Amino acid sequence: MVRKMLTDRGLKALKSAPPGKRQIIWDAAVPGFGIRITDRGHHSFVLCVRYPGSRYPTPKSLGDVGSISLEQARNKARQHLELIQRGIDPKVDAERRRQAELRKQQHSFESVAEAFIAKHVSKLRTADDVARDLRNEFVKRWGKRPISEIDRHDVAAVIEAKVNAGAPYRARTLFAYVRKLFGWAAARGTYGIEVNPCSLLKPSDLVGAPAIRQRILTEPEWRVLWKATGELRYPLGDLVRVLALTGARLREISEATWSEVDFDKKLLTLAPERMKADAAHVIPLTDSVIEIFKGLPSHDGYLFKGRRRRGEGDVPVSGFSKMKRRLDALMLEEIKLTEWRVHDIRRSMRTGLSALGVQDRIAEMTIGHRVQGLHKVYDLHSFLNERREALKRWEKHLLGIVEPRPNVVPFLGKADT
Repeated sequence: MVRKMLTDRGLKALKSAPPGKRQIIWDAAVPGFGIRITDRGHHSFVLCVRYPGSRYPTPKSLGDVGSISLEQARNKARQHLELIQRGIDPKVDAERRRQAELRKQQHSFESVAEAFIAKHVSKLRTADDVARDLRNEFVKRWGKRPISEIDRHDVAAVIEAKVNAGAPYRARTLFAYVRKLFGWAAARGTYGIEVNPCSLLKPSDLVGAPAIRQRILTEPEWRVLWKATGELRYPLGDLVRVLALTGARLREISEATWSEVDFDKKLLTLAPERMKADAAHVIPLTDSVIEIFKGLPSHDGYLFKGRRRRGEGDVPVSGFSKMKRRLDALMLEEIKLTEWRVHDIRRSMRTGLSALGVQDRIAEMTIGHRVQGLHKVYDLHSFLNERREALKRWEKHLLGIVEPRPNVVPFLGKADT
């Protein structure tokens, strides 16, 4: 077998094979590589070796001259030879890679995110919040990109942008969501992603150490907050007042339904799936809360209804960011106000219980915190009466701040002589 060093110049000088014949000019650089020439002047690169599963060497095309360059054809031949040495048929490998690329295109970040939302997030108590954040913060950015192409640099860019915008708490929350998504996808092994790109990222490096919030409302802030809630239309004003009186979490009250309310027993019973601790929580209702509930415009479905779209049933109230901005604007008309969050109402109420002398255990149970240690296992008493008394004391204290009675000295009249 005569070999010669093939060159681009030599390719241009090639002539057709004799009529009824085919010729192969072998390359001196790569074993089994050459150019096949037909009597019709068709030139193609070939690799002639014994392929896996074949008894004899067989020339197989690598591509037509002109469609790929000589250097590209040589490199392709070398790659095929390497595969054949490992017992892999290049055609089978090419099909495997083609299918992998198809899977990569099918498994866009958007499609995987929606699967994650449907199969995992939907079971969470905070499903709506998590789904909304994933779609708004990540799907909008990476939607059509194959999930396997998204790396830790992409994730870090999103999280650091939130930090730079002055929202470190939100950045930490978003990182937890997307890390869980990638971990879920990698564990399933069907989305072309083998390693979680977040695994090498640390929240402390991206966001910094978590700050422990200690913000509580002062008495002047309680007063202007209460006044501001009176100027908000249903359902938001009433909602905030119930939060202040009960110390409950925002979602626990905003998603409360009338089926959970018992006016006779003066109780609001929240199902386990609605609680952060995954255990049912009973909130004793004080007179002020009952008065608010009875004054609500509707007594079916959700207590605090949101705007529903055409064709939808009742939905709970939403739009809490707008509510907070409205509260801030109303409160700033009265006092200077430092940054605060709706959750600070809960912390302020819990702090108030301690100030009123309520035992820590009763205070924790009152706001729905899980009992820890041996008490969790052996003491299943609900302390309902004690918690009701604690809420009554808090109600009296809070109303004394926000609705103080006029300081009037009663007129006693003239004394008898």
